[in-house]
Amino acid sequence: MSHGTRCPRGRGFSVLELTIAIAIMGVMMAVAGFAFIPYLMRAKERATRTSMHTVGENLTSYLADNGSFPATLRELVPNYLPKVPRDGWDQEFFYSPQGPRPNTFILISFGEDMQDGTDDDIHYEDLFETE
Repeated sequence: MSHGTRCPRGRGFSVLELTIAIAIMGVMMAVAGFAFIPYLMRAKERATRTSMHTVGENLTSYLADNGSFPATLRELVPNYLPKVPRDGWDQEFFYSPQGPRPNTFILISFGEDMQDGTDDDIHYEDLFETE
C-alpha cells in the first residue's frame, strides 16, 4: 500500500491551458470594452445636455428675480443650484452673461477634448434645435 503525496495524472489544468484561458478572457474583455465606449460617450453627452438645460432654466429664473444674468455661474449657488454645474466630463461650463441678443447668455461645454471650436462642443442654444 502506497501513501504518496502525488496526484494522479489528468487532474487539474496545465500551465499552457491556464495561459490560453486567460488570453481568451483578455481578448473578450478588450472587445467588450471597445463596444462599451460609444455608450459611455453618449451618456456623458446626455448628462451634459441635461445639466445645461437645468442651468439655463435657473439662469432664466435668476434673470426674472434680479433683472440681469449673474456674472458667473457661481452666483447661482446656493439659491438656484446646489453646486457649481459641471459637464459630463467633469469640467466647468464656459459661461458669458452677454449673449448675441438682448436677454440671452452663452453656455458651452467644450466636450471631451476640452478645446473650443471643435466638433464635440455643445452649445446651449443648440439644445432646442435637436429636440
